[in-house]
Amino acid sequence: MKILEETPLTIPQVARKAKVNPSTAWRWTAKGVRGVTLETFSVGAKRYSTEEAYVRFIEATTQVANSGRAESLPAQTVAQRERDLQRTDRELKELGI
Repeated sequence: MKILEETPLTIPQVARKAKVNPSTAWRWTAKGVRGVTLETFSVGAKRYSTEEAYVRFIEATTQVANSGRAESLPAQTVAQRERDLQRTDRELKELGI
């Protein structure tokens, strides 16, 4: 992913797009939300993000926010995951893959 090849937005444009105060968008770039920060780059003294980075930010913060919900996948122990991987390997070998 090359952020410079994406569609640039100034931080105030991100704020308008998200319908939030510009200080909120600036906070997303500095402190983030739930451990996720909005990707930015600077050209001279001006800081930019991109439309695509904004979408990634929204998707990531939504995923983190939803991770505690009942619909999320149950946590697996290492042993359970290992059994699942071995079963998948066997099934793939049976299929000749």
